[in-house]
Amino acid sequence: MNMEIKFRAWDKELKHYSKTATEHPIRDINFLTDYEWEQFTGLLDKNKKEIYENDITKFYGKYIGFITYRIGGFFFEESNGRHTPLQILNPLDCEVIGNIHEEVK
Repeated sequence: MNMEIKFRAWDKELKHYSKTATEHPIRDINFLTDYEWEQFTGLLDKNKKEIYENDITKFYGKYIGFITYRIGGFFFEESNGRHTPLQILNPLDCEVIGNIHEEVK
């Protein structure tokens, strides 16, 4: 499998997603520190939406948590602290419903 490696950037000052790594040349350290960088998991949810770190997701219509990166992989983490490796869950049973920075829809 050939996964595209890409990131999105949360602008800490303006409080919105504003850049991707390919849209902005690295000119100074502010480019790295002014944004929270979130990596693409390589997976699409049931609506063909890309799944990134810090996305709030719903699995199987009832389990709500967010996507984290730890110990060399992506995990689905629930509010009770339980975390499940993302690769063992079916992305077709997943729906991105928001992210940790913006209000869940």
